[in-house]
Amino acid sequence: MQLIGDAPHRLSVPPIVLDRIIGNLVGNALVHGPGRDVVVELTGSPETGLEICVADQGPGFPAYVLDPSIRIGPPASTAGSGLGLSIVQELSAQISATLTLCNDPATGGGRARLVIPAAKVDWSGDGVAPLSPADLSGLRILVAEDNLTNQTILRQMLDLMGAETVIVADGLAAMAALGRESFDIGLIDIEMPRMSGLQVMEQVRKAGGALAKMPLVAITAYVLRDNREAIYAAGADGIIGKPVASADDFGRTILRHVGLPSGLPDTQDVLSGTGLEQKMDMDRLERLLAAAGHHGSTELLDRVVEDLNAVMANLDTGVADCSVPDIRSQTHILIAISGAMGADRLCQMAEVLNIAAKRRKMDQMAQVYAPLRQDLVDLLALIQARQVIVG
Repeated sequence: MQLIGDAPHRLSVPPIVLDRIIGNLVGNALVHGPGRDVVVELTGSPETGLEICVADQGPGFPAYVLDPSIRIGPPASTAGSGLGLSIVQELSAQISATLTLCNDPATGGGRARLVIPAAKVDWSGDGVAPLSPADLSGLRILVAEDNLTNQTILRQMLDLMGAETVIVADGLAAMAALGRESFDIGLIDIEMPRMSGLQVMEQVRKAGGALAKMPLVAITAYVLRDNREAIYAAGADGIIGKPVASADDFGRTILRHVGLPSGLPDTQDVLSGTGLEQKMDMDRLERLLAAAGHHGSTELLDRVVEDLNAVMANLDTGVADCSVPDIRSQTHILIAISGAMGADRLCQMAEVLNIAAKRRKMDQMAQVYAPLRQDLVDLLALIQARQVIVG
């Protein structure tokens, strides 16, 4: 990670969308340049906006990705890479950013350049009302983190929000603290000496009783897909990426996981039909298909139908069995697909179902899933109709 010049004070873009864009670009770079450095470079100015460049040392982007007019399909070994980048293009458009792809003439590696316009970037902080920190008073929080700098940053943030914090430096100390005291939530680093964060979460989930139901959130720099799957499989309720940059987002995430009001949609919004996004943004779907091109659209729609059918079948079983791991893993997939397709209401309901599963609200699973499933069926019908048109 390289920062050239000053960092902006604030970005007026949805964090979850920007996280998906950067995560996809970095993940793509790691896949196509295995074992080699991937550089993320940030630069910009009040006049030009913020530029984020992800560069790898792989073989570079193939011609069909750089030029959508090329109709030759990708070779089997790279099939799907262009589709993922088409989705990133669509996500970039959602935040009014532009994404350009090229190959470095010196190294041959791929370079993805995301530019967030100046209107979305605040470099000075002038005129921006300070956000009121989330109120964590009354919460007892266990922080398991071995790095002293990170310990200090987390303690200062949590103190500012009124939490009572106990900090330990390794996994064994975390288990000892959990045996002595009760906490409302545990914030667990993944890489720790003596016992890893994954082992801590596995031990807590096996403990039985109230301890096994305690909310656990992983704090880690390892946020790629394989890492996320391993973390959730170990029993995490959520993941917060390091470094923790926003105290407000950090605090509201904690409130959400302990079941306190955070200003975000909840199960009652889904059941009442209030406070939800529009059902479908057709313009977003059309832009995505246009970016993919004719051949790419055909493959993209085929894959989306296959994935959505699999998600629905797995959620049918997961909700019927009240399987928290299955519901959480499938809603993560659904959030990504529905958001890219423009199914905003479905995406929001999937987030709510995911949170309900994290909170073990078993009595609400079927109620929340019913309207979600109907929107999922409608999205499948829409995509299948588009398949006929695309041919």
